[in-house]
Amino acid sequence: MLRLRALLTISFLCMILLVPISDLNAKKKPFKITSLAVSSIGQGNLYAGERVRVRCTWVNDQKIPIKAALYIDNKLVKRREIDVFSAKSWDMVEHYWNALPGEHRFACKIRSTDRRRVKLSKQISKVIPARWPKAAAPDLYVKNVSYKYLSEKRNGKSLVEMSISIGNKGTATFNGKKKVNVDFIASHYYTKEKRADNKSYSIPPLKKGEIKTFKMKIPHMIGPSWYVKITVDKSKLIKELDESNNVWSKTLTFVDKRPIYPDLVVKDFKYAYLSKKVNGKKLVQASAMIKNIGKANYDGKTKLKVDVTVTPKTGKSLIPSSIKGNRTLALPLLRPGAGKWVPIEMPHIPAGTYRVSVWADSRKAVYELNEQNNTLFRDVTFREGNPRPKRPKRTR
Repeated sequence: MLRLRALLTISFLCMILLVPISDLNAKKKPFKITSLAVSSIGQGNLYAGERVRVRCTWVNDQKIPIKAALYIDNKLVKRREIDVFSAKSWDMVEHYWNALPGEHRFACKIRSTDRRRVKLSKQISKVIPARWPKAAAPDLYVKNVSYKYLSEKRNGKSLVEMSISIGNKGTATFNGKKKVNVDFIASHYYTKEKRADNKSYSIPPLKKGEIKTFKMKIPHMIGPSWYVKITVDKSKLIKELDESNNVWSKTLTFVDKRPIYPDLVVKDFKYAYLSKKVNGKKLVQASAMIKNIGKANYDGKTKLKVDVTVTPKTGKSLIPSSIKGNRTLALPLLRPGAGKWVPIEMPHIPAGTYRVSVWADSRKAVYELNEQNNTLFRDVTFREGNPRPKRPKRTR
């Protein structure tokens, strides 16, 4: 009897001790989030524009199936599902992100996919600065560009003085000890002419926010459609905060307002078949009306070349290709508003309609105010000889 009482007492005590242990085992989570970290891949510090890694790690001793997700500012960026076969005792999920400035919230959420439906989450906040702190340095840039024509001439034509304003918007003074290389390139859109200047200039010291102007001489340029590009410190001799603003480019129209120049244009075109023959075919005399619409006289001292080109309008034509003619001559004095017919002898042109182009001063020997209006394009119907008039009918 005493033995039975002892056994009952021991079993009762065991029941009292075992119930709390089972309850604790029931409340214990099958996995645990060990870390949620945000780190820069490159420099070690978080700054806007850097490549950032967001990583969440956990311990899954029971290797149960789970789903893990990463959130940035409450937006899902990465999800990973792990089944019972690929579950590991330690695992992670990570996402790579281009950091943006400001405060951001990062979260990792994990839940089991079995019957237990256990959920865990962890959140952190990070403030990402706008940019890397940089040491004090100057920052040169081209503020403005202007020009004027000089009385000084090169090859008989006036030089152009380019005034280039360079400023310093950096955080330190430019001491001016090093000569800065300034590249000047100008190209004409139509004529493909180019002007270039690549020299080292001594730019005076520039304090923060200060702007100073220096000048360079460029060969003669006139007319529209000049693409100008100026690069400061192309060889990168100076350490600057920002080197992307060292280039200035713009399409400019150069107008010389100092003196007054002539302006030759082609106003009209006509033709006539000559009695003179070559290989039994009559030659053609083409005539171009050259007129001076400028405000100064054309003195006739400089010879100009006049080109005439006759081109078939369609593939079926009596001429296999273009017929060309030209003449180089010095016209007599042309006052403003005056004109002169320039005769040009050309090979035989069969009757038909052709595209005629006339170009006055194709060599650009004459210094004009505008050299873009020296051409004339016109469709011309060539008729060889004049048709005889029909006799009137007799009336009784």
